[in-house]
Amino acid sequence: MRCSPSPPNHVPGACGPPGRDGTVRCEAPRRTDRDELLPCSPSQAAGCHVADDVDSAVLAAAIAEAHRVGHARAAHVLRGPICRRLLQELGPLPWEELPVNAGLVRQIARRLVLYPPWAAPTLATLAGLVEAAAAATVHPLTVNEATFMAYDWPDGGISPHRDRARYRGAVIVFTVEGTAPFRIHHSRDIEDVVESWLTTPGDMLVLRAAAAGGVEGRAMHSVGPPLRGARVSLSFRDDSTRERSTGSPASGRASTFTA
Repeated sequence: MRCSPSPPNHVPGACGPPGRDGTVRCEAPRRTDRDELLPCSPSQAAGCHVADDVDSAVLAAAIAEAHRVGHARAAHVLRGPICRRLLQELGPLPWEELPVNAGLVRQIARRLVLYPPWAAPTLATLAGLVEAAAAATVHPLTVNEATFMAYDWPDGGISPHRDRARYRGAVIVFTVEGTAPFRIHHSRDIEDVVESWLTTPGDMLVLRAAAAGGVEGRAMHSVGPPLRGARVSLSFRDDSTRERSTGSPASGRASTFTA
């Protein structure tokens, strides 16, 4: 399932109060003026429309709420053309097949990890928007890792896990293709579910990272098999083991569990 344009006639959104389970939901504004992005002029970069079509206030609100309660989510943050462009700009880059068993975690997935400087203009613009939104809160971060994950039907997914402790602040995850169940857990028990929902194209999830704002409380989470095809996500992270200015690896290959 590809990204589709955001539904019309929806007022600009923000994060609401926490529910009984502590989850905060954030709503992004849905466009009323057009269903597709207009072409960029020859003098503009391929990511020229991203800044106009992503609501920075929604990004900032979700980041702040995830720091406070552990995770937050928002629907329809990325519009269809942005999702498609993110994937198209990857071109022929090779994806890595992940080992099925990684310690206590079971995963059936493919991964592509990128580091700055960002060669893809849409990815670069979106990473900059995430950094700017975080800077608008009291929880700034430097995006020095971007990870694309692909979970294929019928058995793709990853069991309950936490992101690595080396990631700072927050992990920002966008679904760019496909639909799959996402769950927050109390423990590694797959049945021990706090909340579950279907992630759909354009949705955003923010997870509190290790020691965020002096608070330890990384969310235990899992991804189930997609309803059809593949569910592809893009995660932005601030990796403490990498150079903040270039994102170049400080040691070895990337080793990350991701949403």
